[in-house]
This record gives sequence, structure tokens and C-alpha cells, in this order.
Amino acid sequence: HILSIIDKYRAILKEFNIYNYDEKRKEIFRKDCIHDLITLVRNTSTHGKLYRVSWIISYDFYKGLKTINLTLGKKVLLQDKNLKSNVKDYLLDLKEIDISLLYKNYLEKVKLMFTWFQNEISIQYEKEMIEFNKYNSWLKELDSQTIDGLNKQLE
Repeated sequence: HILSIIDKYRAILKEFNIYNYDEKRKEIFRKDCIHDLITLVRNTSTHGKLYRVSWIISYDFYKGLKTINLTLGKKVLLQDKNLKSNVKDYLLDLKEIDISLLYKNYLEKVKLMFTWFQNEISIQYEKEMIEFNKYNSWLKELDSQTIDGLNKQLE
């Protein structure tokens, strides 16, 4: 789940200061308002109001591909009392909201941010990451030995 990754960032950031984190986050996520739109839909849906979603299933017989498009009408979103002005402007430019495309675009941003984040942690906290990776490899080895031992007992 995308938002659980964001929660993990926040947990790490409570303990470690990542240089340039806020600037990079704004650069990646604030170019458009996809994050705010997803947050609006999630929060509104979580707190009692579900949006009516339209869907179209199409099938390309030549390529053997099934496509499912989920769309959300912008009219109901424009009436949401929690709508931010930047999201309103974004919605006004759209005919409808393709939810699948929205999440795919957001996932690409999350991947870009995650890659940058991992790289920065390995640079800024090199000593700590060496120690972490050492303990992590020990844990994996213990897990492997435990699983091997259980498999032998099952035989």
C-alpha cells in the first residue's frame, strides 16, 4: 500500500535527518496535485462517503489483453468540502478521473522518491547502514537455518 510506505518514511525521519528530504519530496510530489487528490479520495472514503465509480472492461482479442478502466466523475469531487484549491483547478481541467491511471502515476512518483531515499540513506548514514546490513544478513541466515531445520523435521 502506497500510503504505508509514506508512514515508513515518516518513522525513519523521526530518528534520522535526511538532508534535502523536504525539497526532494516537494519536487517529486508537488508538481501536480495527485497526492492531494488521492488523499482526498482516501480520507473521504474512509470517513463514510464512498464515491460512485464507473468502470469499463475492454478486451483486445489480437493482443489477448483485458483492460479495466475505473473512472470517477469530477462533479461529486468538486462538491467535497475538503477539496483544496489546487485540486479543484486540476479537476476542472479533466473530463473524468481515471483512478487506475491516477494510482499508476502516483506509484511512479513513489518509486522515484523511494529510490532517491534509499540512495540518500546509504550515503548519509553509511556506517549505520553497514551495521544494519550486517545484522540483517545474520537474521536472514537464522531464518534460513530455521526453515531448513523445520523442513528436515517434516521429512
